[in-house]
Amino acid sequence: MENLINFANLLYIMSYVTKDPLRFRVLTIIAGSCLVVYFLHQAELTMTIIFWNVFFILLNAFQLVRILVERHLGVDPVSLAVGTIKKNLPKQKVIGRESYNAETHRQL
Repeated sequence: MENLINFANLLYIMSYVTKDPLRFRVLTIIAGSCLVVYFLHQAELTMTIIFWNVFFILLNAFQLVRILVERHLGVDPVSLAVGTIKKNLPKQKVIGRESYNAETHRQL
């Protein structure tokens, strides 16, 4: 069981020296999973350590999916979602100024 924690730390070291964000996320998810397994098999459960490792695994998994979607679609999924939300919001009126309308400008 001690080898599991050593393996996790070696994976962390490998992830810190890599330049590829995808590889970094994969290695940290595997390392965090090793630590969760290690601490789950201890005589005294340390739920705080397990909780934080699960949290970081989920955070890295979210970022991993984000990277994969970005590489596949060529666009950041968060900015895509925000852009969709902004596109569906009603236009705001500007008080005290004339708003520019391209259709009206063409007609003039």
